[in-house]
Amino acid sequence: MELRRKIATGVLLTFVVFTAGYAVGKEVGVRRTLDRMPTPDTPAGTDDAAAEGSERRLVAWYFHATKRCKQCNTIEASAKEALDTQFADRLASGEITWQVANMDDVWNQDAVRRYGLLRSSVVFVEMQEGIERDFTVLERAWELTDDKETFFAFIESEVEMVLDGWEEPDEDNPATEE
Repeated sequence: MELRRKIATGVLLTFVVFTAGYAVGKEVGVRRTLDRMPTPDTPAGTDDAAAEGSERRLVAWYFHATKRCKQCNTIEASAKEALDTQFADRLASGEITWQVANMDDVWNQDAVRRYGLLRSSVVFVEMQEGIERDFTVLERAWELTDDKETFFAFIESEVEMVLDGWEEPDEDNPATEE
């Protein structure tokens, strides 16, 4: 009987030590992630290297839930592929960046609220000099997942809409002014 009690005590102590170690490790991981989070001077979606290299840029976010459906995975893969094939040069230059974030993670809740996300979504964020200027949530992405060609055209038109908004009117050409 005494041997069983010693074994049970040893098992319980081992469990307590491992549980405490796991909790501390998880807290340290969360704190490290939060330390890397943007401050008011560096809004979500910016990274210093890309922001310095480009005054204006587009951050293409894919926000997803922890549990994903087939359609969620298709939207993410198709959006990434559309950007990779249609805007490879702009991705390489940093004018466009691709980011993926879990909307269930505590450190992404501010962005989820700011963009009004209720489900997995593609969000285009216009950044200028490291500051978020505007955003658009691509709700139609859900409707277009079964037609890859139309989906790609939709992504392309949305990117072009944002990028065209960045261009300054040509003072010498009144046709470009609104």
